[in-house]
Amino acid sequence: MTNKQMVRKYLEHCEDYYGSGPRSTTAAVELAVRPLVALCGHLDGLALSDLKRIRLAMLEANLARSTINARIDKIVRMYRWLECEDYVPPGTYHRLRTLAHLKRGRSKAVDPPKRQPVDARTVQATLEKCPPLLQDMLAVQWFTGCRSGSLVAAHSDQFICDNKHMSWHPKHKTAYLDHEVELPIGPKCQKILRPLLKRKGPLFVHRRRSTYTTWSYRRALVRIQQRYNLLPFTPHQLRHARANLVRSRLGVEAAQAVLGHRTVNATQLYAGRQLALAREAAEKYG
Repeated sequence: MTNKQMVRKYLEHCEDYYGSGPRSTTAAVELAVRPLVALCGHLDGLALSDLKRIRLAMLEANLARSTINARIDKIVRMYRWLECEDYVPPGTYHRLRTLAHLKRGRSKAVDPPKRQPVDARTVQATLEKCPPLLQDMLAVQWFTGCRSGSLVAAHSDQFICDNKHMSWHPKHKTAYLDHEVELPIGPKCQKILRPLLKRKGPLFVHRRRSTYTTWSYRRALVRIQQRYNLLPFTPHQLRHARANLVRSRLGVEAAQAVLGHRTVNATQLYAGRQLALAREAAEKYG
């Protein structure tokens, strides 16, 4: 079996397991394993030195340290599957997984500054300049903290509502793990969604009867920010902002529920729990 055939087999497995799409896990895997075909001779005999060579190419391309580690992890996970399917010799996966992650400050890898949550004033200034459809989408993401992928895929069938209450059961990236997400919708967000739910089908539809992708949604926001010289932020920063707001008022467990995380550890990456506790301790006892 050729290198391309071996990679194609794994990507077909990923499409069945994770789904497909430009922002899917499968797309991220395809990007990660691409250097294998270009830089390595025979994938069935991949050595640790080959994996280091691939990582060196990523370093020379100035990829962020977290991106390099994540892509190497995806390559190693591919070999776990290949070994289980008898495409590579036994022991290959365990040999490759001995390559340690790049550590902060211990390599030449770039560590970009951490993305901060956006503040309400910046969001409001942007909303005032947006066309109605984009305005609705940004406001819904601001109020719910949903993922961009869930937002662009929002459909009337995902909502359950009566005269007072509304909940949203969005598509999300961990659905393949049988992880159900339910987002209760508050009164402010309901005012936006109820008119949209009067029609069946996708919620956020262009005049051309098409929907945004996560990429085109983000790009539309960037165009507005550049046109009116507004402070830049990404849709994902709205999710960070909602996490911080809920955690500060109701605690990290509430933020976990709002974000649909399976563990509190994942929520703390968004909600800044440890830093907030440290600041509180310094103010009280420092």
